[in-house]
Parts: sequence; C-alpha cells; structure tokens
Amino acid sequence: MRKLAVMVMSFVAAVMLGGAAVLTAVMPARAADVMGTEAVQAMFETENTAAFFTSGGKNNVVVTQANDMRVTPATPGAANETHNQTTTITYKNPIYIGDNSDEVPFFTYSWMDRDNDTSKRDFDALIVTLTDTEDATNQVSVLIGAWCNAEGWQNTSSSVYAKGSGQTYLGYHYASATSKSFGAPVNQGTMTDGAIDKYPGTEWEIYYNNDTKQVLINYGWPNYSSRGGVVTNEKGKQLTIVRDLTDTATSGADSIAYTAGMETAYLSVTTVRGWFAYNDIGTSTIYSSAFRSGSSSAHTLSDKGAQYMIRSIDGLNFGLTDGTMADSEPLYFAESFSGSGAAEIPALNRYTVLGGIEEDKAYTEGLYITVKNQDAESVTVQGLSDGKWTEGCGFAGENGTYTVNYYADSADETLVASVTVTLYRPAFDTAEEITAPDVFEGDGSSTFGWEIFRVGNTPLYSGVTVSTAAAGSVTYKKDIDISDNTANDVLLEFIAIPNEVGVHDFTSITFKFIDKNNPTNFLTVILAGGSSANLGGLRAGGSNQDLYGLKYIRKNNEYDPSYGTGISQNLAGQGNGSIPYSTISFYYDKKENALYVSPAYDYTNSAAIKQLVRDFDDTTLITNKEGDTVSQEAWNGFTGNSVTLEITVNTVAEGKTAKYGVLTVDGERLTKRLDTEFLFDGIVGYEYALPTPTYVSGLTGAETNFSLVASGVRVLYNGEEVDVLGGVFTPKNAGEYTVQYAVEEGGTTYMAEFALTVFAQGQAPAVEFDITGGLDEGDVIYLGGGIQGSVSAATALHHDGSACDVTVQIFKGEAALQTFENGEFSYDFDEVGDYTLVFTAVDKVGRQSVREIPFAVSRTSIEIADPDDEQTLLDRSDKIVFSASDVKVSDVRIENGATIATPQKDFASLDVSISYSYKDGAFSEWTQDSDMSALGDYKIKYTVSYTLESGGETYGSEYVRTVKVVDNTAPALDEAKTPEGNVQADASQSTDSALYYKALKGGEISVSQLGATDARGDGPFDLSEDVEVKLTDADGVVTDAVFTKGKFTFTPDKAGTYYVTFTVSDGVLEDTLVYVFEVKNVWLNASFESDTLADAVFGTAYELPVPVLTDFNGGAVTGAQITVEIIPESGTPFTVENYTFTPDQTGTFTVRYTIVSNDESAVKEFALTVKDTTAPVIVFDGEVPKTAEAGDTVVLPAVKITDDRDGVLGYRIWLEFEGERTELFDLSFRAEKVGTYKVIVETSDTAGNPAEISAEITVTERSESGGGCSGTLFAGAGMAGAAVAMAAALLLKKKKKANR
Repeated sequence: MRKLAVMVMSFVAAVMLGGAAVLTAVMPARAADVMGTEAVQAMFETENTAAFFTSGGKNNVVVTQANDMRVTPATPGAANETHNQTTTITYKNPIYIGDNSDEVPFFTYSWMDRDNDTSKRDFDALIVTLTDTEDATNQVSVLIGAWCNAEGWQNTSSSVYAKGSGQTYLGYHYASATSKSFGAPVNQGTMTDGAIDKYPGTEWEIYYNNDTKQVLINYGWPNYSSRGGVVTNEKGKQLTIVRDLTDTATSGADSIAYTAGMETAYLSVTTVRGWFAYNDIGTSTIYSSAFRSGSSSAHTLSDKGAQYMIRSIDGLNFGLTDGTMADSEPLYFAESFSGSGAAEIPALNRYTVLGGIEEDKAYTEGLYITVKNQDAESVTVQGLSDGKWTEGCGFAGENGTYTVNYYADSADETLVASVTVTLYRPAFDTAEEITAPDVFEGDGSSTFGWEIFRVGNTPLYSGVTVSTAAAGSVTYKKDIDISDNTANDVLLEFIAIPNEVGVHDFTSITFKFIDKNNPTNFLTVILAGGSSANLGGLRAGGSNQDLYGLKYIRKNNEYDPSYGTGISQNLAGQGNGSIPYSTISFYYDKKENALYVSPAYDYTNSAAIKQLVRDFDDTTLITNKEGDTVSQEAWNGFTGNSVTLEITVNTVAEGKTAKYGVLTVDGERLTKRLDTEFLFDGIVGYEYALPTPTYVSGLTGAETNFSLVASGVRVLYNGEEVDVLGGVFTPKNAGEYTVQYAVEEGGTTYMAEFALTVFAQGQAPAVEFDITGGLDEGDVIYLGGGIQGSVSAATALHHDGSACDVTVQIFKGEAALQTFENGEFSYDFDEVGDYTLVFTAVDKVGRQSVREIPFAVSRTSIEIADPDDEQTLLDRSDKIVFSASDVKVSDVRIENGATIATPQKDFASLDVSISYSYKDGAFSEWTQDSDMSALGDYKIKYTVSYTLESGGETYGSEYVRTVKVVDNTAPALDEAKTPEGNVQADASQSTDSALYYKALKGGEISVSQLGATDARGDGPFDLSEDVEVKLTDADGVVTDAVFTKGKFTFTPDKAGTYYVTFTVSDGVLEDTLVYVFEVKNVWLNASFESDTLADAVFGTAYELPVPVLTDFNGGAVTGAQITVEIIPESGTPFTVENYTFTPDQTGTFTVRYTIVSNDESAVKEFALTVKDTTAPVIVFDGEVPKTAEAGDTVVLPAVKITDDRDGVLGYRIWLEFEGERTELFDLSFRAEKVGTYKVIVETSDTAGNPAEISAEITVTERSESGGGCSGTLFAGAGMAGAAVAMAAALLLKKKKKANR
C-alpha cells in the first residue's frame, strides 16, 4: 500500500489544553486476517442490505439491496416507497485519513449488473462519505450520479460531485483550458470517461487529499487533460480533480471553504434508486434527459435492487483468497496530547484497515524519546525508563515550540517519528482573579449568589442570582448608561430559576428603570408568567402612563392592558410547546423611546421572536380587533443618560423561595467564567486527575469547552508549583493544595482558585465495605451449596457520596474461579477445598482496599459435641485432656436444594486424630504426655476421616478450635521461719504476707532461706531456684540477699525499718513474703495498770495513772522525760503537772503521754471522758400559799434555779389535781374545785441531770365572809410581793414558752 515506511509529519498544538500531533512509522507485523464472507459482513453496520457475497477473479465483496423493489415508470408524483430506495453500509473500524493524498484511493468500487442487462442500471446514485470520528458534523462526501446533462451522452458518461461540511454538492466542469465552473446535481458536474453503471469490470477510484482538501477520481473525461483538470500522481496515474473543497472563487462555488480536515474517519456508502429530490438534492425532474433514457420518460432502472462490488478500502483489496482477506501492514501515528504548559507524550497508535486503530504501548515502549525547544536545546523529559517511552512520560516548559522525537536507537540515529508541539498556557501570575461581582443590594429579604446553573434542559447559564422567601426589592448598585442604547443592545437579560420545573415559586416580577436626574421619572416593566399555556405576559409604561404591551396577534397592532406582550415561556422553567425555555432580554432604544423583548410570542406563527413591547411616544393605542382605541399621554423618556435599576418580586408562593438570575445589565455580562467541584480529596503518592472546569464565556454567555480555548491549570503547594501532566498530578506531601484554572478571553486572563485537601497515606478516610449475604471468616459451605450476595464500598474521601468501584473474586487456593464486576455475586460449589472471597474496592484516586474472607467447602460437618460445656480457658494447674469425643461429625451434602446429613453413628468407620499448635506454630501430635504448661493460645486440630460404607470412599475434614492456657493459681513460698537474733515479733502489725519484728541497732539478725512450689496438672512444680530475696535497708537501698548455709545474716547499723523480701513467680502470678524489722537505739515500753481510763467528773480533781517504763529486754528505764498533755475536743491543749488536773469542761479528751529517752521516744494515748453529775437546784423565791378557797386564783412565787456549770436554765411547771397533770404556762392557776393541788417545777442541765421541786395547796369551800366572790391569793410577800410575783409569773411564762 502507499503508506510510507517512515513519514515525518508535524502538527502545532492548538493554544489549548489538548493539541493534536500526528506521528507515523511502520512496524513489520500483521494484524489478524479476516476469514470468510460472514466475518467481512460483520465489520459493517448495514441498513436495507441483504447480504454480502464474493464475486470476480479476486473474490471481492459484493453488497446487495435487501428487497427487490420495482420503480414505477414515468415521472413520479411524490417521493414514496418506490422512490429514494436506499442501502447504506458503514465500516465499523475507523480509517486513518490524516496522511491521505492522491496516491491511494480511500474507496474503490465496481458496478455489478444484478439482472444481467447492461441496458439497465441498478441505482441512480452512489454516495461515499467520510465522517470524522471526533466530530460527527465534520464530513467529506462524494456523490456519483448515473446521469449526464449533456444531451446524448447519458450512455457514455456520468457526473461526480463533492462537498465538505457546510457546503453543497458541486463538481468542476472543465469547459476549456481557461474556463471551468461548478455544476450541481442533476446538472453537469465532473464527467467520467464512461457511464459508471455501464461497465461492470471498471474499478472506479475515489481519492481525498487531506492536505489540499481535494477530491479526485480516476477515469475523468479524457478531454479534461487538456483543459487543466487532470493531475498525475507519483505512480504515473492520471486523476481528475472533482473539487478543491477550499475553492470559493470558481463560478458557482459555495461561499464557505472547507478547511477542517480530519485524522480518522468512518466510511459509509449509500446507493439511491428512484431518485426524487433525494435529501433536497436536485428536483423531481431527475427523470428528464439527465438520465440515460434521454428525452424519453421511461426510466431504465432494473427491477432488482441496488448492487455493487467493493474493490478496496483505504488501499486494502477487499477480496478473499482461499477464504481469507489479508490485512494491511500496520501504520503508526500518535493521538492528541496536552499543550498547556506541559505535554504528556502519547503512545503511538497502531492502524490497519481490518484491525482498526488501537493504542500500541508495547511498541512505543521500545522507542527512545528526546525533546528540544525552539532553540534546539534539550528539554528534560519526566518518566522515561533508560531513555525510553513509558506511560505518563512528558515534559513541561515555558510557552514556545518544542520538537518531540521517537528514535529506534539510543544514539538518536534512527528517527522513527517526530512531532512539533507548541506549549502555551495563560500567565497565571498576572491573571485577574474571578471574584463575585458586588452589584446588587437588597432590603434584607434577599440573598445573592454567583452561579453557573441550568434550568431543566436549558444550556448552562451564569450570572448573579437573587433569592427571596418574601416579596422584596433589590437595587443594582451601578448607574446604567443608556446614551447609546438601541434596539439591538441588551438592557437586561434575566431568567427565573424555579426550585422545580413546572412549579411557580413566584408569578410576577417588576423591573423599574429610574431616571438618575429625576427619580420621579421612571420606566416600569412588569412580567407575569402563570399561564396554563406556558406563556408569560409583559407590560410596560412610563411614570405618567398605564401599563400596556403590544400583542402580536392578528394584525400585530393590538395593545393589551391586562396581559401585554406574550412571552413564549412562563416563570416555572417551561417554554410554550416546542419553544425551549431560555433567558428573557429587554432592549431599550433611546432614540426611538421604545422597549423590545425576546423571546416574545408570535401568536400568528406560534413562534418565539424579538418584538416591540411599546413605543412610549404613541398616544393612541388600538386595544382589540374592532379597532377600539385608548388615549395615553406620551412618556418622553429619560431626561439624562443614566438610570438606576430596581427589581421587585411581587408575590412569593407560600412555603417557596423565589429565585432568578441576572445575566447581563446594559451589555455587561455578570458571568462566572470558571467553576468546578472537587468531588474527592487526594492521597499522597496517588495520581489525581484534576476536573475539567465548566467554562462559560464572559463575552458570549455560552458554555464553551475549556480545552478548546486558551486555557490552563496549575497546582501549588506552599506556594511552589507542582508538576502537572495531562491534567494529572501526583501529590508528594499531605496538606492543602491550591488548584488554579485560567482562561484568556478578550485580551484578559481570568483565573479561578480552588482548594484541594491531600491526606498522607494511612491517614486518609478508610474505605468501608457493606457486604450483604456474604460469609464470616472460617465459615463452612457444604458441598453443592453456594453463596449469593452483594457488596458496596464507600469512603469519606468522596465528597459527593459516590461509591467505590468494587470487584468480587472467588479463589480456590491461588486460582481465581470467577470475577464479578457489578457488586453482585453468586456461586455454587461442586468441589471441596479452601476458598477465599476477595472484595477489592478502588476509590477515585485509584487506592485499592481489599477485604478477604477465607472459608471452606466441605461435605463434613464437625462441631463441638457439647457446646454448653466447652471450655476455652484451661488452667494449667488442672489436667488438660482432649479426646475424639470432644467433637460430633456428620456427612452433609446438598442435592437439588435439599440438605442430606448422615450422623457419625451411621458411618462405616471413623478416625479422629488430634494435634496442637502453640502460638500459630507447627502442629504436633497431641498425647496424654504433651506439655501444655506454657501459657497462651493453642490451636487444637481434630482431623477426621471416615467412610460411609465398608470399603467405600474415604471422606474427611479438619476442625480447629482455639483454647487459652491460663494460670489461675499462684506459686507458694514455704512456711515462714522465725528469724534468729535479738528480735521480738510484733503480732499487732503482722499479716500473712508481712511479718513485723522489733530489733536493736547493732544486733545481728539471720533469716532462713525459703523454698517454693507451683501447682501444675501433673503435681507440684519446684520453683525454689526461682525465689528472689532482696534486702532494703533503712535508707531505702536495695541489695540482693546472699545466703550462706541457708541463712542470710545482716547487722542493722542505724535505726529505721529494714525489709527482707522473698518473691517467687511462675511467669504470671507471684507469691511474696516480707520480714519487716523495726530497728531502734532503745525500745521504750510504757505499761499501765489498765488500757482505759475511768471517767472524770466535772469540777472534781482527777488523778492520771503513772506509767511503768521498761526497755527491749524488760529492764526498768530511768531518767526518761515524760510529758502528759490533755487535748480537748475543742479548745487549747494543756500540760498536766504531777499527773493531776481538775476538768473545767465536759466531753471526751485525749490524754497523751510522750516519753523520751536516749533519742528514742514512745507515745501512748488514752481517751478520757469528763462528765457532769451534779443536778441543778430549784427554790421558790417566797412562800407558796398552803391553802385557798374554791374559786381563788393562786399566784405562785418566782422560781430560782442554780447549776454548777450552766447559767440560765429553762423549766416547766405542772399542776396535779385528782390524778391528772396539767402544764401551767405562768405562775398562777384558778382553784375551781375543793381538794389538794400539787405544783411541780422540773428542769435539767445540759448534761442531762434532772431536778424538781413541789408544793401542795389545800383548797376548801369558800367561806361566808368571802361574799361569794372569788379572789386572788398571792404568795406571802405582801402587796409588793404580789406585784413582784405577778411580774415574775409573766416573765417565767415567756421563758417557759421559749424553752418548751
């Protein structure tokens, strides 16, 4: 084929993120060939095509129409089923067009006579089209028509036409050496040498030169060679130029030049029978003399369907040799790669006609890469492996032109391919940062945003948004200059943004444009949008006018005061009918003093148009079809060139929030140019693919592909730029990164900045698996059973809550049995063995998280025989025993969904062996003599083998349980032995683990060695050699105790406490015994006759006991200083002389004896209770009357109480009469009856000592001399005494009340 062995091409990358570069080379290898006609047919998508078959000497592929369909004769009346019959085939593999020229045709075909009648043709036209694989709107198409408009030439020539995207079919007709013109179907285009449907054996070739954009054919009309229409290629073949697609100068040319070109394309071929203005090409006069029949109206189409032979595609012969179609030699070229500040060097793509296009990394990895800048200086390439290409390698640099070379050797001698790339990115450091415009202020009820948004299915819009939950107004802060505004200048662009499409959050909004010079002069525009037909209404008026809108209905001149100008949408996100929802724009023409709006609704045509709302100079307005009018004052417009804007939402639906966007004010777009969202955080060491931002042009307001404009991205960490290749970077440090996007527009670079958090490995949010229907580790599935479940995985690394990609694999040993990609898994097991269920989750940065669940498939069930009695903690002091009876065995299998279990009692044979492992070590056979004294975890394995019938197959399995050997019994030291030396036991302080002794400084002390044992399952274990003995002296210094002949001897050299500590441990528990020796210079022993003191009496001298002093050995101690101190519960302690003192208060006292002799001291304390035993004394202050008469009031004398300790004491007075006692509350009573009255006075002191006094009064009948009147009988102290008594009685009454 014509593809060159080495072709060096270059492509300058567009000033964008993704440029394009073309590289070509040849690799001596073949793709897989295609076997058989069916395999060839499978390479095509077909429409109305019956089948492919082979024919001719080369067994080329023939394409036939699906249905034989006659075409009616004569001129048709319309396009119907018998006209414009088509077949279309599309080659599924893209073909490489980037290097196509006039050397090799991209398509070759031959006409096939289906009904074996050369006087008839099978189709009227054949259309061959190349469609760009990257852009379906980019096409180059060639039309070959089986007609010729030259009279009488229909049987000897056909016409060819070509077009690019945006053009019509045209073909050169070369009239002379100096004259050519374009012809269109069905007129004469480029004539062929022979009618294409006349000669079945002719191979008609079609060429497309991607560089010159020319379409050429072989077998052009011979006279064209002398008329400038023929070129000769390098192979010497003459070709006719059908059309230069860039030619706009030749007569009849399109005004649009086709210059796009394409790198890779899909090839499609369409035949047309019964042509009738097919696809708006030509007219129904196609049945005129343009066809072979000349002036006759009878057509000459066959009665069979279309049929033709494919000779070649892109130079490859489409013929089968021995049933095989050999593929083309491979061609290599490169895909596009980044050119914004950095470029990732792509792998070469491998192309064959039959194999298609496939990236070939393996081939590219064998090539050496160099990069040089425009000054021929070498540029560092990142990511190479010994100079060779690796995936992700690339380079970064300043703006400029670079050359990338691919070499077959390290000496840079064998150049395989080369590409020129221009790197460019905007200047970030001088970019204008995109910030929210501060252009509105409100009344407090509104909030503002700056957003890129979409309403339903609308395009993306961007602008300032206003939200309010109540009716309220906002004001545009800037003055609006309307001095040059015309009907073509947008005054305001606005859109309602409903929370839910189809639901009105508000139904009316007012726009008020206020004269800056005169605030009372303004223009009001009200938009209402609640129509059931998804129509809105717009009314407008000056400050001295009513509101009207011109309604475009009938004669398009009726003003409507209630609804106004129709708007082709409502305020709930809905357009009318097929009219899409969009922004609403107002236009004010200052010169004409008129307001326009779009999209207004044309009621006549049900279309959206730009319409006049109102001419404010008009004073007579037509209001209906009858021509009725209304008069209005003219509004003369604004007095100056500046206005302010106020926007008011008039009503807000209950519970709703009204929201609208303002996109443009007086031509100034409020566009948020760049926005994106980082949906996940990064992790150190993992590639992070930066999101492509949404870009809305601030010039056009339209969404634009960020990668197709002058744009770029950079990443900063701590202010330093991080390498980014192909929009991907690998963070090396944890922390906050800054991602900046920049775009050039209108001569200014704009930049938006975003924050990205990157976690250190091991500190990033973990992946959490959610598994349903899975297994737990160690589970057993019985033979014939299965598992079924689902799994998902999520991580807080993903901000949007998106799930991780999860795969599930089932392994048997190391072999993967099946992989599940969608999170659902199901598997049935027909073999026993050890399996693993492996869940692998991959998050957005590519981090893998794996969870493995090992399990077994078995037909053997082994369980603990008595789970309720199973012991998992074993005390090594007990005998540890295992046996076959520990487990219960069953044979279990699942057949047809039913579980069949056979218990061990029905086995023909059963063998259970037991082994054990310590701390996950190797297993050893367990016997009665196995040593399990080491503490910790053991695994006990029961290995089971059995047969179900005698001599039958042996089955088996294993069961492993875990036990822990613990030590619950401490070792024991031997019984303590009494120390030798001048020591005395102090039983008052000794315990089981601490023995206290008294000793004297300088006296030798010996302690005997003690042995120790530990209880074990097979008997006591001697730990005597493990006993540790330490001496702690009076200064706290610890030393090892050294024993000689079983004794440890030491001599205390100073007073203090000495400890001899015996300790033994079995590794877990220990036993300790301490000998505690209290060593003194002299031991003082103070003894008393009694250990307690008798109670003392308040105010009475008390004699304390005198101690008897003895030393350590019982001898008398003389000359000691003895201090006796009395310490009251409250108050100041005092010292007692001569062991005697008189207590002056009651309570409990501490009596402390402090004895000091020869630098030693002893203290002895007693508790002493002092009591008050003396009762108070009560007397009457005067004589108590001894007699009285009935009816007298007896007044008692005052009461006096004295006490040795208390001051004032309270008392109570009782009156006894006839066995009843009554309390008196003053010093008098009335003797109502005759008899003996007894007065009793009671009191007690604070110590509780009681006292009382009493007196008797005899009451007799009243004598005659009494006059029958009662009197008062006072105590015997005369009148003065009576007065005193009365006063005392009153006083005592109060005291009694106070003391009750």
